[in-house]
Amino acid sequence: MTKKSIVLVIISFFLLFTSGCWNRRELNELAISVGEGIDNDKEGKYKISTQIVIPAGVASKTGNAPSDLPVRLFTGTEDSIFEAMREITTKSSLDQFIIRIFAFS
Repeated sequence: MTKKSIVLVIISFFLLFTSGCWNRRELNELAISVGEGIDNDKEGKYKISTQIVIPAGVASKTGNAPSDLPVRLFTGTEDSIFEAMREITTKSSLDQFIIRIFAFS
């Protein structure tokens, strides 16, 4: 075989085994953020509130009471926005997934 065909076989082999869902994240492993708010408190710290959809609660929603809603509200108050978001991440057992969120005030 020529050198070109050997390289083509090797590249085809790697493409075959490196494609697919190797980096997938299941919906029940994500905390999907549907809304966020950033405020300053009296001490100059940032207070971030984020509303998270619980995928398992959406799938099994049967009741109409407010306590049955498939969302949870998490808040974090720290000196920077990054630290407040990190505090929220430690409160939830799921990986936070933030899509494009825009807020205007």
